Amino acid sequence: MAYTTRELRILYDAIITRLGTSTGKNIGDHVAPADQTHPYAVVYHRDETTGDNGTLADPTVVGVVEWQVTSVGVTADQALWMAHKSRQALNGWLPTVSGQTFSPVTLDGSNAVQRDDDVQPPRFYAVDRYTVFVN
Repeated sequence: MAYTTRELRILYDAIITRLGTSTGKNIGDHVAPADQTHPYAVVYHRDETTGDNGTLADPTVVGVVEWQVTSVGVTADQALWMAHKSRQALNGWLPTVSGQTFSPVTLDGSNAVQRDDDVQPPRFYAVDRYTVFVN
């Protein structure tokens, strides 16, 4: 089931704001930011929650919100730096959305820095996946 609730959008906006503030870098929402000064990150979110059919629209049911952060750099070091700063900003963070209660954000998995030769010039990227429980 897809959700386009105001609360879910507020959560994703808070994630993007936290990343931008904590890293001092540009953060995109599903697409690269307009200013692609490297490094930067892109947040890819799911427009639904999983687990026990919970939703942000129903705060009495536990759900899990999932998203990923892709850190991009001209060099592997830039991508790794951005991924590290993103992890520092998000892992353990307790989001705030009016009327909702969340667990601390958990880093759910990461991929090693990889080179993307499908773009020219090639770029490096790292992917981190995060979850947060909604109560």
